[in-house]
Amino acid sequence: DNAVHQWHNLGISKYLGFSRKIISRTNLPAFPVTRLTEPSYPLAGRVKEILTSRLKGAENFHKALHFAIRETVENAFEHGQTKHCYMCAYSVPTKNLVRLCILDTGIGIPNSMRSSQRYRIESNVEAVKLSSNYGISSKAEDRGIGLYILRDVVEKNEGILSILSGNALVDISKKIKGNELSFSFLGTIIKLTLKTRKEFYYIDVASWEEL
Repeated sequence: DNAVHQWHNLGISKYLGFSRKIISRTNLPAFPVTRLTEPSYPLAGRVKEILTSRLKGAENFHKALHFAIRETVENAFEHGQTKHCYMCAYSVPTKNLVRLCILDTGIGIPNSMRSSQRYRIESNVEAVKLSSNYGISSKAEDRGIGLYILRDVVEKNEGILSILSGNALVDISKKIKGNELSFSFLGTIIKLTLKTRKEFYYIDVASWEEL
């Protein structure tokens, strides 16, 4: 049922050119695969609602996640130099699980980081790991907050943040693991997986306002 839900409600067949109609037996919350040509606060808000629908009483977390989604998409255009990106999200209440995926076909994080003279990058894995630190940006100081917020969320809430860019795959949970793959993806894929079975922990409102 979960697989059929993803195929049907996320509109995957539309992008694969698959014409066979699949009837879904589930009606779970989902934001279908959507092509973006610019950052959008309304769309980021719709995705945030799906991801936080089972998280009550955590207003500051909702605000931070909304901001992180918006900035991550914005980075794809500004730093990744892509002309469009794709975003989707879905919730599986029976599994206490929510997922978000953002994909672009730009120049990728390693190339973007190397375009700046502010950082000395030894490897693609190092570049991707560095991109999730606070304030890291290839364009200007005091930027790069989007991935940092997503990283902070997963480290505190039993989540997983996977970032694939170039031939580097970095998985962030309580620890950070990085691998160089035998293939390369021109662009960046970001996947966020969160469990919603327990109370969420996040930065207080005062800290959020400082961001």
